[in-house]
Amino acid sequence: MKKCPECGEIGDDSSIFCQNCGNKLENIENRTVKNTPQVSDSSFEKIQTIKIFGYSIIVLEIIVI
Repeated sequence: MKKCPECGEIGDDSSIFCQNCGNKLENIENRTVKNTPQVSDSSFEKIQTIKIFGYSIIVLEIIVI
């Protein structure tokens, strides 16, 4: 199967161009998936700690006012 990268139309294996928009079709099987960077557990914990600290400061400022 082939898929148009422009409009997403699916074409059969014998098609070269999209019947919907005219762009060149790509093989679905040959497409590569980009790897997304994974967040490590320690980075996630640091972010959570910073968020909690920030929220705590906001709450304390509200109480003081």
